[in-house]
Amino acid sequence: MFFALLLQLGTTAPAAATGDHDPSAYRVTRPGEVLFDRAARAELLAGLSPEQRRAWCGSATESWRSHKAKTGLKTPAAADLQTDERSEPFAWTIMTAAAAAFGQGDPDAREALTGNLRRWARGEALTKLKDRHENTYYSLERTLLPTIVAYGLVRSDPDWDRVERKEVERWLNRLVRLRGIKRPDETKGPISLMNNHRYLSDSVDMAWGALRGDDALFRQGIESFLLALGQMRPDGSLPLETKRGAKALWYQRQAVSSLVTIGEMAAVQGYDLYAMTVEGKSLHRAIDFLARGIAEPELVMPYARANQKHGEFANYLVQDRSFMRRRGHDRHYMAWFEAYRARFPERDATRLLTRLLGEFEAHSRPMVDDFSGGNMSCFFALGDEAHGERAPQ
Repeated sequence: MFFALLLQLGTTAPAAATGDHDPSAYRVTRPGEVLFDRAARAELLAGLSPEQRRAWCGSATESWRSHKAKTGLKTPAAADLQTDERSEPFAWTIMTAAAAAFGQGDPDAREALTGNLRRWARGEALTKLKDRHENTYYSLERTLLPTIVAYGLVRSDPDWDRVERKEVERWLNRLVRLRGIKRPDETKGPISLMNNHRYLSDSVDMAWGALRGDDALFRQGIESFLLALGQMRPDGSLPLETKRGAKALWYQRQAVSSLVTIGEMAAVQGYDLYAMTVEGKSLHRAIDFLARGIAEPELVMPYARANQKHGEFANYLVQDRSFMRRRGHDRHYMAWFEAYRARFPERDATRLLTRLLGEFEAHSRPMVDDFSGGNMSCFFALGDEAHGERAPQ
């Protein structure tokens, strides 16, 4: 297990965050590397059996569809938790095809990935936002993050037409600028500028900054991470998430997902955000609170009773823990945990979450999610000894 961990995460530990937490000290040291070390991961996957690579990185080919570009996004009228879901099928194809192309060298997957990217770039997909509702940007960003990660896996492919590649990159850059730098501050309310929406938004900026070597965009993720640690209570709970009634644990997990993704993107560039603390608070503490809360939901009740924006569930005493199972659209909202348990297999929270996931769902891999950047099992999973989930024979 130790050798696999070194190979996956790098033989040199990332440098610790600066003591004064000055975001300007962070820069892109490895342009083009986004979510994980591609060379190290490819080497690890090459040492696995074809069956295990397929179990972690494969997907049914019928899911690799050709998607017509969706040019517009909007939030449904009178929406609370509703979002525009029209780009979700495209995102699923991008995520699964990217993993199969990278992890298995599947030529059909590669063609599905590059073909859909080309089609959506030429169709100016997602460029017409029909309102300024925070959920409209949220819909765009949850598609944009895994698309950037997937594009990064084929960006340097010499067999991909150079002109097509430039078209895709211009399109992605346009989307990043559309919802990032050029977005007026008033398009999001004061809460969504500080909660899980903010973390997701800044993870998109960070991913694009890492890919293109843009230090300013990369630092957006660092600033979000610091914001989260500053807001965190001493017990690890996040106030803006845990006040959400029956969805308190749901949104604690949602925030953690983006923060782990930010932590991994920082690690690729040589920075250890997991070691960062603000007044003794760290990302580990947020994950510890989440794990304990899933096991004992009563821990979150003092915060959940605020019952703000609870969605369809009014009874905060019954916590929605459905994120512990694969969703109907095949996403697994605990996909971020693949990265965390690969890096910290011996932590108490890791052991507890591993056990709980097994109790909710016996076989959870591959774990794929937009908010984490794609197929996290393919990109991060280690062997059986780290996870307790046996590989197929």
